[in-house]
Formats: sequence, C-alpha cells, structure tokens
Amino acid sequence: MTSQQLKDFLIGRYSPRWRDHPVLSLVVAALYVGLGIFVNLTIKWWPKVDIPLPFSGDPAVQFPLFWGTVFVGLIFVLRDYGQRLFGDYVIALTLLASIATYIFIDGDVAIYSAAAFLVSEALDQALFHWFGLTKLRDRILWSSLCSVWLDGLIILYGISHLTPLNFASHWTGKMLASIAIWFVLVLLERRSQAAQLNPAE
Repeated sequence: MTSQQLKDFLIGRYSPRWRDHPVLSLVVAALYVGLGIFVNLTIKWWPKVDIPLPFSGDPAVQFPLFWGTVFVGLIFVLRDYGQRLFGDYVIALTLLASIATYIFIDGDVAIYSAAAFLVSEALDQALFHWFGLTKLRDRILWSSLCSVWLDGLIILYGISHLTPLNFASHWTGKMLASIAIWFVLVLLERRSQAAQLNPAE
C-alpha cells in the first residue's frame, strides 16, 4: 500500500477489501480485537475510579472516571474502518474478542459486551442505510453519537454501575475519542484537497 492509498483509506476516499491489502487488514483486525479484550479487562478489574471534585461540598461530589471509555470510542472508529475492509464480516472479529473475554476474563462481561456491540452495530447499520452517510468522518461522528449511549447503558447495567453520573461519564469518555478522530479526519481531508489544488511543481 502506498502512502497516498493509506491517506485516502484513512479519510474514507479509498475502500479496499481485505485481500487487497492483507497487512493493513491484519493491523486493523489486531487493534480492533486487542482493544476489545483490553476494554473488557478494565471493565472486570478496574471499571472506574471516583475522583473528588474540588469545592463541591463536604463530603465532596465523587466524579466517576471509567478507564476504558476512551478506548471504546477508538473501537467504534476501528469498527468503521473494519467494515470498509471486511464488510459485514467485521462481526466475526467482535465474536473473537467476546470469546477470548469469556474464556480468559469473565463470562458475564463477555455476554454484556457482545450484546452492547450487536445493538449499537444494528443502529449504526440502520443509520448508514437510512441516512446515506457516505463520508467516513461523518459516519464515525453520527454513528458514535447515536450508538455509544446504548452501548454504555447495556454495559453499565451489566456490571451494576448504572447511575446518571456514571452514564454521563461513560458517554463523555467514548465521545471524546470519536470527536478527536473526526477532527483529525477533517484536517487530513482539507490537507489532501489543498494538495490537489496546489500540486508541488
């Protein structure tokens, strides 16, 4: 894969299949499955830390910080790249991460994690087909906005941490990653357009 093809893939202008670039496909698949297992590991062993907010009274208001939420946002982004490479077969990678979680980490976490993904994936597909979001950056942003809250609702319920404050923290952490990636893709697309308008002599 050339550097230009990689740039076009990242900003959504190039949609190869996995057989066209097996190394890229392997990297995306490994990151997707690995992050899925890592997030499930944090859910099981280190789901959150309560941080006392300064000047919030006595006792202080405890703000929940969920360590895995930013990585979940990245998983949602990687899912969209995986769909470009593997199509609907990207679900096989989700099942692989769920099976590894079930065997090595926790059965309940694996079940709720898989359920959360399947529900959010169904919503993402509906959003894509109904509204026809063709730009990758827009799909990443809007699919995250519409589906990460469902993912968080299911996961927090499954680990018995579902409260309004926990939910708000969980959703915010996930969206931070998606918004950051959206900004990066906007910048990459603008640079690419500028380079096409002003080619190097």
